[in-house]
Amino acid sequence: MGKRWTKEEEEYLEELYSQYLPMDQIVNAINIFSGTSRTPTAISNKATKLGLTTKYIKPNNAKFKAIYQDYDWYYNMFIEQGLNHQEMANIVGCTKRVIEKWGQEKHNIDTYTRMKNKKLSQLQYDLIIGSLLGDGHIDKRKNYPLFIVSHAENQKDYLYYKYNIMKDLCEMEPTKYNGKQNCMIVNSICNCQDFYRFNTRTYDILKQFREMTKVDIMHKLNQYSLSIWMLDDGHCNTKGYWELCAPLDTNEEREELICVLQNKFGLTAIEQKDNRYFKFHSEDSLKITKMILDNIPHDLDIIKSKIFSKSKYVALGGDVL
Repeated sequence: MGKRWTKEEEEYLEELYSQYLPMDQIVNAINIFSGTSRTPTAISNKATKLGLTTKYIKPNNAKFKAIYQDYDWYYNMFIEQGLNHQEMANIVGCTKRVIEKWGQEKHNIDTYTRMKNKKLSQLQYDLIIGSLLGDGHIDKRKNYPLFIVSHAENQKDYLYYKYNIMKDLCEMEPTKYNGKQNCMIVNSICNCQDFYRFNTRTYDILKQFREMTKVDIMHKLNQYSLSIWMLDDGHCNTKGYWELCAPLDTNEEREELICVLQNKFGLTAIEQKDNRYFKFHSEDSLKITKMILDNIPHDLDIIKSKIFSKSKYVALGGDVL
C-alpha cells in the first residue's frame, strides 16, 4: 500500500490541477512537494476521487498561458520557495533558459530581487539566533550577508536538520570537507574531524543579525533557539548536569546571560572559574533536557549522543519525555 495522502498534499494537488498543468509536470511537482514517488496512475486516481478531473478542464484557447508566465507563480517559486531556475524548469517541463528569460525580461525578477525581498519564517529566524551563539555565523564581508553553519561528521544529520529548515534560502546542499586539510592549527598534530557545511545565498534580511551584539542575541532567545545553542555548545556530563560553553568577552555579557537565563527560562547558570563555562544543577538540567526534547526531533544523532546515551539519560532520570 502506498503512502497515505495528507490534507496538504490533496490541497496542493488541486492547486496544480487548477493551473491546468500537464500530467508529467503535476507528477513531478507533487513528488517534490511531498518527498514521495507517486506514479501518474496513482495521482490521476486520486484526482478523480477528489473530482478534480471534471472540475478543471483546460480551456480550448490558443492564448492559454504556461504557468511560468504568471507573475505570482514565478514570484512564489523563485522568491518565497527559493527554487533555482533549473528546479523551476523541471517542474513545468521546459528549459532553464525559458525560465530565466521570463524572469528577467517579462517579470523583472532576478537574484537581486530575491536578495532584496526574501523573508524569513519564524523558525528560520529562531534557528539563526540560536546558531549565532553556537556553530553558525554571518559572513563578515560587508556586501555578503550570508548565514554559514558547520558541524562535524558525527553530527551530520543534525546539520541536515538545520539545512532543511533553511533550504529555501540555499543554492546547494551541504558540502563535506576534509578536517585535516581545513584545520587552522599550525605546526601541530591535527585531529580535526571531517565536517559538513552549508551556507545561504546573500540576502538583505540577514544584515540585521550582523548588527546585533551578543547581548542583543541573548534577549531574543526563546525555547527553540536556546535548545539549538545548548546542542551546539552544551554537553551533559555523566552526572546528568548540563554545561554550556559561552565564550563571552566581558563580565557584563556574562552577567547578562545569567540574568536572561534566570528571568526568561527559570534556569540558574553557575559561572565556572575559566569564565567560559556555565553549569546547571540537577533540577535545571532536567528542565533543559525536557525543553530540548520538546523542540528538537528525537532521532537526531546529537540527541542520541547528548541525551539518550545510557549513562547520561539514566542520570537525568530517563523519564523527562
